[in-house]
Amino acid sequence: MESTECQLRKLGYDWIRPGIYHYTFPNEFTARYNVFKIWECDGEEILSKRLLGLLPFTPLMQPENVSDYEWMGKCVRTVESSVPSEQDRKDLLASTGVLAGLVHDIHFVQTFIPEEINCHEIS
Repeated sequence: MESTECQLRKLGYDWIRPGIYHYTFPNEFTARYNVFKIWECDGEEILSKRLLGLLPFTPLMQPENVSDYEWMGKCVRTVESSVPSEQDRKDLLASTGVLAGLVHDIHFVQTFIPEEINCHEIS
């Protein structure tokens, strides 16, 4: 059996050996697994290809040379221009806002999400 852990943000505990879980009490057990770090994905490629299922994750894929404001704006504009159905667009924007809240202050995120989706659906 193969398992994969998807890390959505940097947690700052590099002392843990990613990909290995080990304990010895009461019996010894070791499991190895793959680690997928979403922030290492190419967010620009996902935005340019308009991969709808991955668009809400793009705020977590911010390139190092792009400001928070510029990247979040680009992510939201791509969702708004890629989804023809109003309800689907609102759902993707709400999902984008929730995931962006993992790495940004919620008040910053809410400045990009349309008011009818703000607060109630994100927080």
